Amino acid sequence: MRGQPVVTRHQRADRFDSLFFSGMAVLIVASVFVGFAHSYYLAGVFKAPLPNLLVHIHGAVFSCWILLLIAQTSLVAGGRVDLHRRLGLLGFALACLVTILGLLAATDSLGRHFRPGEAGMGVRAFYTVTLTTMLAFATLTYFAFRNRFNPAAHKRLIMIATIAILDAAFERWPIPVAWWGESAAALLCTVPMLLLIVGYDLWSRGSSSRHYLGQPICGRAAAGPRSDRAIRPLAGIRCMGADSHSLLAHLSWPNRRSFAAPQMPDRYLEDD
Repeated sequence: MRGQPVVTRHQRADRFDSLFFSGMAVLIVASVFVGFAHSYYLAGVFKAPLPNLLVHIHGAVFSCWILLLIAQTSLVAGGRVDLHRRLGLLGFALACLVTILGLLAATDSLGRHFRPGEAGMGVRAFYTVTLTTMLAFATLTYFAFRNRFNPAAHKRLIMIATIAILDAAFERWPIPVAWWGESAAALLCTVPMLLLIVGYDLWSRGSSSRHYLGQPICGRAAAGPRSDRAIRPLAGIRCMGADSHSLLAHLSWPNRRSFAAPQMPDRYLEDD
């Protein structure tokens, strides 16, 4: 009808974001609880029979990150974006602790279970995987913090970063089959959760995953503050269907004057 404002596809999609990402947060909490219920949560948490104090602290900090994720998505869904952004500063500090304690706990495990030669290949492989996931988590949370005023990029980076460190929880699911382990958990749990985000963006925004988050986040060469050099891609990290133009613009390192900020409706900016 005449006189009614035209609602774009992206504006309609924004209405579903809070519901979808809140649902993803609940799914992550459930996955973590199922994985660590027997050995940690139902075993008394701090009274659980863990190897040492470092592992206890690591478990507590990791649990706080998961609880903060559900709290932050709930605040956005409830319209309390102001409180969400205040807690975001705490979240960035907590992400740093998650990374540091994850590396320390992995190193501690390597020291406790190290075996020379082929007998220790599994332990060393586990340590390598942990280093990789912690690097991915730290990188993604850093860029999520940089893009905290770009909701489309911010929420996807946080969600993907959290999914990246769920492998330990997935491996501990009580599935009584011999083949269940790291590879099976990644194939049957981690990948499908990432595909959920891809599928949601394809359904809600019609955006494909052909763009890479790494294209605008690898940095500019040090050739002066006004130089606009080509940006090298960080291979392997896909844009999970976020609004491509606003995502690429807000993630960019070059001088802000070199491009015009995309115009977004106020409601889009508030949905952090």
